[in-house]
Amino acid sequence: VDQTYDCGDIIFKLNYSSYCVTGFTPSGSDTRVMIIPDEYNGIAITSIADFALSPHTHTECVRLGKNFTELDPWAFYGMTALRILILPLRCSLEGVTLPSGVTVISY
Repeated sequence: VDQTYDCGDIIFKLNYSSYCVTGFTPSGSDTRVMIIPDEYNGIAITSIADFALSPHTHTECVRLGKNFTELDPWAFYGMTALRILILPLRCSLEGVTLPSGVTVISY
C-alpha cells in the first residue's frame, strides 16, 4: 500500500528517497497560484505524476520547488487557465504536454 502525505493543499507519495506530487486539494478559495515546496520533512519533492494537478481549471500560475527534476507528460492535464509555469533551473520539459494557454515559462 502506498503511503500518501499532505503538505497543506498538496498530496504526495514517497518514491524511494524523494516525494512525487500526486494531487492537489485546495482548502482555500484562491487557487490561482499553486506553489509546490522544495521539500517535506527534510525530503526533496522532485516530481509531479500524470494528472496530479487536474482538473484545477482556475489555477493560473504554478511554481515548482528547487528540487524538481521530472514532470510526467500529463502532469498539467486539464489546467485550462494555466498561463505561467516557473521551473527550477535543472528541470527538463522533454515530452511534457502543457495547456495551450501557457504564455510564460520561467526559470
